Amino acid sequence: MSMKAETDSELKPCPFCGGQTEIVLESDYFTVRCTNTECYSVIDDWRTSEDEATKAWNRRIKDD
Repeated sequence: MSMKAETDSELKPCPFCGGQTEIVLESDYFTVRCTNTECYSVIDDWRTSEDEATKAWNRRIKDD
C-alpha cells in the first residue's frame, strides 16, 4: 500500500510533460512520480528519505 508523503522541499515539474509531481511513501521508502496519468514518469529506484527522493527527482542534466 502506498500513500502520499508530506514534504517541505519543492519538487520540480515533470521533465517530460511539465505536470505536477508528488512524493510517494511505501514500506518506509520514498519515490517521486508525475501525477499525469498519461505520463508515467517516476524515479527508477526508491530512496530512504523524502529529501533524497526530492534531490534525485530535481536533478537535471542541464538546469536552465
